[in-house]
Amino acid sequence: MTLPRQSRSADGPLIELADVTRTYVMGEARHTVLDGVSLAIGAGEFVAVMGPSGSGKSTLLHILGLLDRPSAGSYRLGGRDTGALSDDDLSRLRNQAIGFVFQSFYLIPYATALDNVLLPGLYSDTPGGRLRRRGEELLAKVGLTPQAGHKPSQLSGGQQQRVAVARALINDPDLILADEPTGQLDSATSAEIMELLASVNREAGKTVIVVTHDTATAAYARRQIHVHDGRVDNE
Repeated sequence: MTLPRQSRSADGPLIELADVTRTYVMGEARHTVLDGVSLAIGAGEFVAVMGPSGSGKSTLLHILGLLDRPSAGSYRLGGRDTGALSDDDLSRLRNQAIGFVFQSFYLIPYATALDNVLLPGLYSDTPGGRLRRRGEELLAKVGLTPQAGHKPSQLSGGQQQRVAVARALINDPDLILADEPTGQLDSATSAEIMELLASVNREAGKTVIVVTHDTATAAYARRQIHVHDGRVDNE
């Protein structure tokens, strides 16, 4: 099955969660991490998801990123009911429609900055020459053209996170999900990364969702969602 590209002009919200619950079973015990979450996020929004450790915010991000499935309820992405998709179809949709930025960067240590950026594109149908040109353009946009041939060990933490942002954009996704993207960075470098994500939202029109416990990071978003004990308290 070939999935069509996610439409940026689809009617309705880009993200719709309806009564989403995520429960984990450990032996005879059941642990509910998300409890009846309903949420809508429109295309082009910049949203911060806040909450203390253990509140369920990372589980929420994993569901939004198609890395996990709800135990109950529904998740529609661009109008598509993700619960009706096979694991293979979810993988294709995740690769096409979503870019990820993680706290720990997750760069391949033996690959250059450019090769790390190109990695998600290798699973797309973009011709190799065009993919490489796009990777070079993205590295230029994040200010790392001189470091294109450097390995992660030759880059600072901030530079590694810039590579991760460029990697998240390589397939031109509609949605960027960032999980504590400034968690390993100092305050000045954190501000640079958040300014970069803000420009991705403002100039490229990407929907950006940042999970964070840091109020300075959350202040870059135009909307804040608070998660507590598995529930969305307010927006």
